[in-house]
Amino acid sequence: MDKSPKAPNVSISPALDAGEIISVRVSPNAYVAAMLLGSFLTLALFYYEQDIWAVTSFVLTYVALPILAFTDRITFDGKRLRRTGILFKFFAFATASRDRLRLNDIEQVDTQSIRSINRGGRVKYRYRTTIHGRGMGLSFVSGGENYRRMLIAVLSGLPDTVLDT
Repeated sequence: MDKSPKAPNVSISPALDAGEIISVRVSPNAYVAAMLLGSFLTLALFYYEQDIWAVTSFVLTYVALPILAFTDRITFDGKRLRRTGILFKFFAFATASRDRLRLNDIEQVDTQSIRSINRGGRVKYRYRTTIHGRGMGLSFVSGGENYRRMLIAVLSGLPDTVLDT
């Protein structure tokens, strides 16, 4: 039997087990805007009979952008929030900006409710939470159990002065 003392489960967030990582998808607004712009560019290139460039634009818009959008996530390990998308990592490297945010560095948390209408006229609410700190903002939207788990884990480790009213 091993009688050595075990390391305690050390985590800043009390709602998260040691070693557990929660991940949510990033709000897809920028990717949707890029797809609309790419669609316009593709159609314009086809109109001007630049077929090779148009097909390239089509592939980038309708194959590469959705893959980039689905792989762009925000993860939380109990100590820091980290954005893991390929495109964001490249942008952060190119501009020497941050890609992670510790709980101690969070300055403000805002949550907005967004009303949408489903089929049949039923109103459904979605929520967008934005976390600001150290010159960066991380935004993610509701839509699953991971959103609730992320909020509980992050907000339980923050002081009340940081949270919105």
